[in-house]
Amino acid sequence: IILCQEVSHCFVTETHQTDYISKTTGLSSVYSANKHRRQGHHGNATFTKHPIGFAKNHDISTNRLEKRGILYTRVELGHKLVHVFNTHFGLNSRQRMKQLKQLTELIDQITSPHEAVIVGGDFNDWNHKLHKHISLTNELNCALEKNNMPKRSWPAWKPILNLDRVYSRNIEVLTARYLTGSPWTYSSDHLPIEVTVKIG
Repeated sequence: IILCQEVSHCFVTETHQTDYISKTTGLSSVYSANKHRRQGHHGNATFTKHPIGFAKNHDISTNRLEKRGILYTRVELGHKLVHVFNTHFGLNSRQRMKQLKQLTELIDQITSPHEAVIVGGDFNDWNHKLHKHISLTNELNCALEKNNMPKRSWPAWKPILNLDRVYSRNIEVLTARYLTGSPWTYSSDHLPIEVTVKIG
């Protein structure tokens, strides 16, 4: 399962990153635009080799200019389900706290306490104010932590801020790491996170 944010779809060049990634990897995809522009739009995209049972984008924008969303995808692993929330939060603390409340409400509405949940994406939580609330409110565990704080992921070429994270519930995390070096340092301005899990 791959979670991406700010995936671009350009009408002028007919370049749609979601389609390109799906074709080159053979993965199924779900995409929903958050920000519309004259030449196209961008938003969150979730890719997986597993069947997708249901997907819906939830608008969590707090103003007209800064469009944000949570793309929910229900991934089917045989008789098991994984609830995946692909997130992109706002740039200031007040926005992010409102968006966390919306995320918490979605998790409570959609999932049961015993079901597997993955929440990942760009939280823009550079001052770490959101991190403790995510863990405590939703009983989610952060996959990658050092001294109880997520490691640095932005900018990719010389990380100084902790923006990108993966949280989970009812899932055993086997390994977790930031991917560094070529090609990751040059593929995005954020370092990607690779997490290997076991779903019982």
